[in-house]
Amino acid sequence: MTSKQTTALPTAEQEWRTAIEHAACCLACQTPAAMCETGEALLAAYSSAARQARSGDAG
Repeated sequence: MTSKQTTALPTAEQEWRTAIEHAACCLACQTPAAMCETGEALLAAYSSAARQARSGDAG
């Protein structure tokens, strides 16, 4: 693991925690086929951070 990956991984973990905490309190996120713009944005932020961590690009 490179130093860039060690920096990016906590970012991805934080994005994941933020998305999960939102989903735990959001009825739209918990309802199948419902749409939640905030939940979608948080998952997109996590996906981006995770991709950066895997590629070794921290920023």
